[in-house]
Amino acid sequence: MKQRSYGYIKFAAIAVNAIVMMILALSGGLAYMMADLNISSETAVLILMIPNFVAIPFCFFCGSFCNKFSTRNVALFGTAVFAITGVAPCFLQNVTAILVVRALHGIGYAFCSSCSATLVTEYCPDDADSLMGIKQSVQNVFAIAYGLLGGYLATLNWRYSYLLYLIAVPIFFIMLGLPKRETKAAQTEKVKVHLTGKTWAWCIGMFIFMLSIACFSNHMSEIVVGREISDATGSGAVVSISTAFGVVAGLVFGRVFKALGKFTMPLSLLLVAITQFMIPLTDSYLVIALAGGIQGLAYSTAVPCALMGTAGSCDAESSGTAIGIMVSFMLLGNVCSDYVLAPMSSLLGGGAAGKYYGAAIIGLVCMVYFFVLESIKKPETQAA
Repeated sequence: MKQRSYGYIKFAAIAVNAIVMMILALSGGLAYMMADLNISSETAVLILMIPNFVAIPFCFFCGSFCNKFSTRNVALFGTAVFAITGVAPCFLQNVTAILVVRALHGIGYAFCSSCSATLVTEYCPDDADSLMGIKQSVQNVFAIAYGLLGGYLATLNWRYSYLLYLIAVPIFFIMLGLPKRETKAAQTEKVKVHLTGKTWAWCIGMFIFMLSIACFSNHMSEIVVGREISDATGSGAVVSISTAFGVVAGLVFGRVFKALGKFTMPLSLLLVAITQFMIPLTDSYLVIALAGGIQGLAYSTAVPCALMGTAGSCDAESSGTAIGIMVSFMLLGNVCSDYVLAPMSSLLGGGAAGKYYGAAIIGLVCMVYFFVLESIKKPETQAA
């Protein structure tokens, strides 16, 4: 293989981030799919979300696969599975068959999302702080594009939205150009993964973080549409504004992180808590849109910060495993968010407003948690 420039390597290392938000291309077509296949809303949501459930255990063990087969090869395998199982529902008529391929899609999604950060830390360690922010911006830019394109294609035919998964094909060939690296399993007789106490603390912290942040997109329509502040389009626009602000946050993350250091994560959580508290208190669409933008800034600052913190909490041989586990904790937090916020809501006035207040409280708790965590300078050397 010919020698690749460092610029190409950086480009290829973050390329997989262009597809990890692809699920946003499908949500706009759920109603059309329900009518065409004659299925319930619960089944339609299951088709949409089942990859996330399947991805959790595969994210957990992704690092071990990377140690054995190399991160590059695992990412390539994941992208291939992502593309094949992503496009397949476009050609399937049986609901059970669609559920099966969507479940298999979760494997590809797990490997792509977990390797998206590990590729950066392995191939571009000296530029990891800036590239982690760019990685988040790439995800946000494509998230906006997928939401718009997927919604338009669904108006023609809900199956056409799944054709967007073909974008994974050129991504596969771009990553194929990454230099092959000796697997960690080949470097030593047996690779031992050492996860420190701080590694697990980062994972638990991101689980708590997702309990709070997931409320924003999950219940925005209940606030905006339910209070007749705007319609469904307006509700979706708030989420899009959040994503757009996230693009900006990702692009400047390197500078922000260098300026704020250990205070980056706690301050991001403070912004999350403040905006979660603001949203149910106002009937102004502009204020809600502004809060959404701040949420996007906070989220797209916190996630790359957490990826760097998790990777840095253990040795280089264990970083891939650590990041994979952290991603699985984030997915689990997203799944569990409503189950935690529902009982809190009943104590805080009920409804969507109560859930936002609960999310704000969790955000404040998480802020204190990360302030303490970031004050711990050195990870434990004892394996967890």
